[in-house]
Amino acid sequence: MAKKRPGPSAGPNDDSGLSEVDQRILELNHENHSMREISRLLKERYDIHLGKSSVIRHLSELRQDPDNVVQVNNECTIPMQPRNESRWYKVIERLKVAIEDYTKVHENKPSFRTMQYQLIDEKLISDSDSDHKTFNEATVKARLGWKDANDELLFPKLDIDCFADDESRLVSDRYEDCSPTEPTEPGEIEDPEEFIERRIRWLKSAVIEYKGVGTAGEPGTPGGRWYDQPEYVEVWEEKNDLFPEFKSILHDKQIKIRANHGYASLIFLYRCTQELKELIERTGIEPENIHIKYCGDWDPSGENIDWYIKKRLKQLGIVGIHFQRVAVTPEQIEKYNLPLLSIEKKPDKKAPNPNMQEFVRRHGNKATHLNAFFIERHFNTFKKTLRDAVDEHWDPDIYQAMVDEYDVDPDDPEELDEEQLTDARILICEKITNAFKPGWTKEYPPEYGLSDDNDEDEEE
Repeated sequence: MAKKRPGPSAGPNDDSGLSEVDQRILELNHENHSMREISRLLKERYDIHLGKSSVIRHLSELRQDPDNVVQVNNECTIPMQPRNESRWYKVIERLKVAIEDYTKVHENKPSFRTMQYQLIDEKLISDSDSDHKTFNEATVKARLGWKDANDELLFPKLDIDCFADDESRLVSDRYEDCSPTEPTEPGEIEDPEEFIERRIRWLKSAVIEYKGVGTAGEPGTPGGRWYDQPEYVEVWEEKNDLFPEFKSILHDKQIKIRANHGYASLIFLYRCTQELKELIERTGIEPENIHIKYCGDWDPSGENIDWYIKKRLKQLGIVGIHFQRVAVTPEQIEKYNLPLLSIEKKPDKKAPNPNMQEFVRRHGNKATHLNAFFIERHFNTFKKTLRDAVDEHWDPDIYQAMVDEYDVDPDDPEELDEEQLTDARILICEKITNAFKPGWTKEYPPEYGLSDDNDEDEEE
């Protein structure tokens, strides 16, 4: 078995599957504190600055996993009006019908953006940033089947893949510009004497052409690099612009590479989980033997994407797989003196990154993009790090045993000896001669005009 090399940690409390902030919030929730009290205690005990609304958002997300056992502590759980009368419930209710109508007419799923414009046109939502954000969040919760503290659906349930994937880089390779061709002239009717003479020559040669040797076998071919390997590996990376480089680095590793393009869409992650479930069903591999090696930016959003992906994979039914950040990590930034980037709020941004404060609290301003590893000075280091992370789960002994078993030449075919070959050729000659003795044309229907009474007389 391949030797296991420890990799960089995916973050604090990685074994729990929760980020440090989520774990602290859940601990305070289990201490029976209200959301307002949790906000205050986070600041006092752990120097984590989150307002009440942010705590509500975190607890709502945590509640979707029953393993977390989120309590209701001194909070009002009864809505001011029946849920099905609330604005956003009605929006999703109408969206469900609009998606069905669109699919019937176009025979394709609508994009998220198309449905957004549809509801704007119907004046159910506005084109404001706040409505766009709420609409996006509501559709995600509706597709994941989020429930409230009373175990009731927040919104009407939508199919996970009800939208076309706006993030897919689809290419329709149907463009053709080849030159037209003129019709060719029909050929002449072949002369029947030339036709039969050619066939007779071929038939006569069959006696000599017969060699009495069996058909040669084909050499064995080794299977894929991961054939019969007990572990499965994929590499995910954040950047679409780096995807060609990842393919080049891992060209001989024979693994699947995915570019999640930042905070991956729910459709993208749904399709990934479906493929992993099919893999488990097809091969019988255990989830704990599935490894996702992740490469992404190390900044407030980049670090948070790790937790976002792991959380969504679990919500979509993939539990127990290993998700490991290979790059970039704080340790790599320090060890290789990677160039840093500014994470301060930019003048053209309307609001600071919501993950900024927590990131700075734990890591300071030590942040950089994944692209920093692709400069000349660091590229070979990154290449080795990534390739080693993949090979950590590949057993060369298993592969070599498979090559030794299958990469072999076939046995020589059987062959008649000289006496057997002579007898076989005599038999062939007799069979050909007997096939064309007088009377053989009787095998054809009368309408062919080939039957000859004289043939029968001669045969008698």
